[in-house]
Amino acid sequence: MRSFSSYRESKIIMERFEAVTDANWEEFTSHPMAVLLVGETDCPACKAWTGELCAGLETDESWKHVRFGKVLIDADDTAGFRKSNQEWLDMIQGVPFNVIYVDGQPQTSFYGGGIERLWKRLERFSKSDE
Repeated sequence: MRSFSSYRESKIIMERFEAVTDANWEEFTSHPMAVLLVGETDCPACKAWTGELCAGLETDESWKHVRFGKVLIDADDTAGFRKSNQEWLDMIQGVPFNVIYVDGQPQTSFYGGGIERLWKRLERFSKSDE
C-alpha cells in the first residue's frame, strides 16, 4: 500500500474514507449517498482496493458529497453490524464487496475493486441537480 507523503494528504483521506464499525454503521449507511467497502482484516485484495480507492479520493472532485467507508466483517467491533445484516452478508461469496447506498437503501453491489468501475456506478445514482 502506498504511503502518504504529507500529513495534509493523510488527513484528507481520513476525512473522506471512514472506518465503519458498530458505533457508526447506521448513521453512515443512512447518508444520502454512501459507498461501503466490505472486507476482512487479512485480505490482500481488500487492502489493495482500499489503497486504490484512497488514491482516487486524493484527487477526486466529483464525489465529495458521497461518504466512503470500510467495514471489516471479521473485527470485534462489527458484531452488531454483522448481526443486523446477516441475511445479505451470508450471500457474499468473497471480499472485497462494495455496496452503494442511496438515502439509506442499498441500490447496487459488486465484488472487487476498480476506481473507474466505482465512478461509473456512482454516476448511475447521482442526482441530476448536483
